[in-house]
Amino acid sequence: MNKRRDNFIEFIYHTYSTVKNLFLPLLALAVSLIGEKNHYTPYVKLGFYILIGFIITFSFLKWYNKTYEIDQASIRITQGVFAKRFKDVPINRVKSITASDSLLKRVFNISNISLELIGGDEISFVLSNKDVANIRRDIFKSIKIETPNKRANQFGFKEYFLMSFTNIGAFLGACSLSFTFLSFALHQYLKFIGEDTDDRSGIESINSLSTLIEDPSIVSMLVLIAVSMVLAVAIIAYILMYPLLFFTYSNFHLGSNDKSIHVEYGILNKKSYHIPKQQIRSLRIIEPMVLRWFGYAQIKVDNIGFRENRTAAIMVCPIIRKDKVDSLLESHLQQFQSQPLCYRPIKSSIINYMLCRTFKLKYILTVIILSFLSFYALYLTVLIPVFLFLGFLKWKYSALNFNSDYLTIRYVNGLSTVTLITHKKYVETTTTEQTFLMKGKQSSHYKVALYSERLEEVYGIRHLPDRMGGLFLKYVR
Repeated sequence: MNKRRDNFIEFIYHTYSTVKNLFLPLLALAVSLIGEKNHYTPYVKLGFYILIGFIITFSFLKWYNKTYEIDQASIRITQGVFAKRFKDVPINRVKSITASDSLLKRVFNISNISLELIGGDEISFVLSNKDVANIRRDIFKSIKIETPNKRANQFGFKEYFLMSFTNIGAFLGACSLSFTFLSFALHQYLKFIGEDTDDRSGIESINSLSTLIEDPSIVSMLVLIAVSMVLAVAIIAYILMYPLLFFTYSNFHLGSNDKSIHVEYGILNKKSYHIPKQQIRSLRIIEPMVLRWFGYAQIKVDNIGFRENRTAAIMVCPIIRKDKVDSLLESHLQQFQSQPLCYRPIKSSIINYMLCRTFKLKYILTVIILSFLSFYALYLTVLIPVFLFLGFLKWKYSALNFNSDYLTIRYVNGLSTVTLITHKKYVETTTTEQTFLMKGKQSSHYKVALYSERLEEVYGIRHLPDRMGGLFLKYVR
């Protein structure tokens, strides 16, 4: 293939996204703090325009200087603005392909294609859909996946509603839209009733609010107003969550063959993952609290070679009924099987689980220091029941099992329980720890380290019965 560059649309799209997502919010924040009629405002706007000019120039040079050649043997890449970098990647180092696009790129018939390499590195291009198809057909035959003739799965209103409690990114985006809507509605209402909307800056408004808080008689009313606003924002956010999640996960499709699995979803920002089965290290069955109440879960897979600064898991199914998990594994991930969790923390350790999480020294010191600065910091003690509850969840759901084929560990992450299933060959070390007090109760802490691109990836369960400690220590021998 001749030397070529990313599609020119990528330069436009990258510049637009950078300005929209980073610099427009910073400009809005700066103007809101100093005020629209402040004498510094023109200088802030001038600096903003200069910065946009720099971004456009830098983005163009970055796009223009990135060239690549792809043939049957290797991928040759040249890139860099201030310093040129050259990379020659053998084709046999490519282990998976990820394709995605947005609504704008779909209009112009182009896609993002990312090639994940053995060792965790990644290279990406923006090509026409015709070129992407040619590359998959002619060069990456070994990891090409056949697309079955099967209708994409459509989630119902209940599934989208439940997912709204698990997608933090979409919720924050919806909250941002909610704040914007409420601010606009309040401004228009004040103009309608004839109230003057002053031109005070954000800093002046914050100082005025601080003065009001010093009056104890008005604190309760301010708290009530704040709680009402939070509830209003949350309600509007969850209303907006449905279309956001619909555009994100609509047309979801999971397919597989003997060598790889294929995941595809999205309307505005369509994503497509090709994952060789031999590169899947472990499976995660994730149960956020709300999903667990209704009998649902999420499924992710850990791909060998992921770098530390990237997410370690790829979403295979954003929501699925718990009673259908085994069927999904039998259809698409035959190398994994659900295992019964035989070993759980001893009953007498429940107090230790609850108190150790609640009364950590760093939490106590934080409250003491903040209380010297403001008496209201003592209200943080209302969080003690929350920490006690989280400790109880950790005791209740922590569990472990291991046999000649699989190691399964279930742990708690916040309000979610995660069941991790991995093959024995990916277990690096196993260790046990026992204090003098634990010896009398015949319990130990169990830890397992997995092979990973991170410096360390260790999972542990505390206060398990020590009767299987010997077998656990010999597990990787």
